[in-house]
Amino acid sequence: KLVDEPAGDSLVDDVCAEFQARSRKGQQEYGQKMTRQDLSLADWLRHMKEEMMDGLLYAEASLRWLDRVENDGK
Repeated sequence: KLVDEPAGDSLVDDVCAEFQARSRKGQQEYGQKMTRQDLSLADWLRHMKEEMMDGLLYAEASLRWLDRVENDGK
């Protein structure tokens, strides 16, 4: 179990706080914790794949936005 003590690095501390807030939100929304036992390995991998696909879409949209911003001024 991790100690609930700040790391002393504001970036790490901020990300840890976001993880904790996201966990609380997920528990409220879905009534489940990440330690749940009702999903198979395939289910977990499918969830991960879908999340990673979303992340790639966010990255692509951000890169296109950045490209427009950088090239509009040239």
